[in-house]
Amino acid sequence: MLWIAKKTGKTGYIEQSKAARVDDDGKASSELTGPGSARMALDVLCTNSVTGGAR
Repeated sequence: MLWIAKKTGKTGYIEQSKAARVDDDGKASSELTGPGSARMALDVLCTNSVTGGAR
C-alpha cells in the first residue's frame, strides 16, 4: 500500500498521521508507526483484505 501511495502521489495522510505517545515522565512524542498511526491502519486493512476478515 505504501508503494501504491507513493506512485500515485497520495502520501499526505500517511505522512502526517502520527501516533502520539506520552512517556512516564510526561514527555510527549510522536511516531510514524505503531498503534494509532496511518501505517498501522493500512497494515490492518491489508491483512483483513487478504484473510477475508478472519480473526
